[in-house]
Amino acid sequence: QLGRGEPIKDTARVLSRYVDGIMIRTFAHAEVIELAEFATVPIINGLTDLLHPCQILADVLTIRQHLGGVEGRKVAWIGDGNNMAHSLIEAASVMGFDLKLGVPHGYDPDQAVTATACARGGHVDVVRSAKAAVEGADVVVEADRYADCLPGADLVVLALPLTPDTEGMIGRNELEMMEPHAWLVNLARGGHIVTDDLVWALENDI
Repeated sequence: QLGRGEPIKDTARVLSRYVDGIMIRTFAHAEVIELAEFATVPIINGLTDLLHPCQILADVLTIRQHLGGVEGRKVAWIGDGNNMAHSLIEAASVMGFDLKLGVPHGYDPDQAVTATACARGGHVDVVRSAKAAVEGADVVVEADRYADCLPGADLVVLALPLTPDTEGMIGRNELEMMEPHAWLVNLARGGHIVTDDLVWALENDI
């Protein structure tokens, strides 16, 4: 429908007559904004290049399941400043957890997203190493576009391109710096950003 050139505003108006809500997964965030502007039913952002809120809501539920809540927790993100990082930044400002992002140079999160979150009272800190990011963390969210997820894993794996600088960023040394009860959300196979030894050390949590 949209791919063949149908205007978003017309699609929003017509679909609103048929359904009670619309979820859209797309690239340009502006398309979600336009859809919401012209629709008369709720619009859910399933994913855009800017934000990935539904994934973060699922991660927050996982954290609540294992740690009892997110407020006051220390969450670390290891990866680039992508849509997942942006939604974590927004969630931190709304749900009251501290967020530290370990982001390589050149991959910083969107400044407008960070500024809006900080204006709400969110605490967001950007650092340049995995060790600095995970120190004292209750939860670590890790990004790796090329890793396959293991079924039922507890360590979030998303989107940092694998390079010699990022391979093996999280291993046993970083794990020792986390809180004893820390959870890794969505687990990747080893040989990527998460090292093999850490994957197998955590096999009881997979």
